[in-house]
Amino acid sequence: MSDEALQKAIERVRKLMAHVNSQTANEHEAAVAAAKAQAIIAEYNINESMINPNRPLNAIEPVLVVATPPARWRRVLGVWVAQMYFCGYFFNPTTNDKGTAVNEHWMVGERHNLVVAASMFEYLVDTIDRLARMGARKLPHKERSSYRVDFRDACTMRLVQRIHELIELAKAGGLKTDTGTTLPVLASLYDQAARRFNDWKEDQGGFSQVKNKKPKTKGVGGIFGAADGRKAADTISLEKQIEQERAAHLLPRS
Repeated sequence: MSDEALQKAIERVRKLMAHVNSQTANEHEAAVAAAKAQAIIAEYNINESMINPNRPLNAIEPVLVVATPPARWRRVLGVWVAQMYFCGYFFNPTTNDKGTAVNEHWMVGERHNLVVAASMFEYLVDTIDRLARMGARKLPHKERSSYRVDFRDACTMRLVQRIHELIELAKAGGLKTDTGTTLPVLASLYDQAARRFNDWKEDQGGFSQVKNKKPKTKGVGGIFGAADGRKAADTISLEKQIEQERAAHLLPRS
């Protein structure tokens, strides 16, 4: 790859990220621009310091994605979605202004990666919840709660398996952009992202996370929920160019 080609790619990324941060861009336009920027960054192995020389190489930031009722499946999903897009994840157990217990889901990374990771997380959480509620309607009322619990857990575990497979494929250089260009081996980028997140945590003084406990359910509802959840996970799209249309509002405009 020539220096000229690299510089052109960097300029394209700068223009796309300027559009992401523009006050005039709507959420759809900004999210699409962010996805395009990320594809170029991966293809040319561009880092943050190349895009903005005034920021240090390890310039990453935390962003609060969403606050939800506490649930193990959301936390597990957050870890893997963040990793898929070169980010880190942590959650903060707290209460909202009504005194209700919630989990704040946070992601840490570079801006262009945060946009896509945060959008994918919200999309998957909303989709799993919606499908669990829809599926439960076919059962007697007393079986619906256990159905929803096991559906969400099983669906999440299958999605995590698919995400893991995508990450391993990306590390080996087996992914392509939407234009058909084969991406380079991304193992070093994933390793670098993990190191930077760990360093960031140490800089914050470290923090411990509540241990994820798998919910225990029983009965017919749970059996049907687990089976349906696994099947549903294979129908949910993980294509970021399709699923990150609601993301830009998550990041503060500069």
